Amino acid sequence: MRSALILSPDSELRLVLIRLLGRNGWSVDATACTDRALSFLTEDPRNLTLIDWEASYAGVQAFLTAIRMHPVWHPARVLALCWGSDSEDAREAFEFGASGILVKPLCLNDLLEKAEMPRPLLQGIP
Repeated sequence: MRSALILSPDSELRLVLIRLLGRNGWSVDATACTDRALSFLTEDPRNLTLIDWEASYAGVQAFLTAIRMHPVWHPARVLALCWGSDSEDAREAFEFGASGILVKPLCLNDLLEKAEMPRPLLQGIP
């Protein structure tokens, strides 16, 4: 089973992402705490990590650096959620090793495409 980890201080965003990914066969854990996110990864490495990338959000840079330096986690797909693909946050996320950017507000098709979900799973989703 594909598994995802969501790191965001926004509880509503976490719930939306859990619901969207869960409906498409993903096992999802979510947290607002970078230490808890690292614990989730230690327990079970993930296929996909979504990080709500805000410069003011403490620890996101160190969290992504830890993923990229880890011998098991480093190849994981990590998407940063930013307000604009050409924003300062997006540039910074790429510098720290993000695999891609999801632009807020989120578009379902972008999420499914960038999570590399097979197209048949798109059927039946409003």
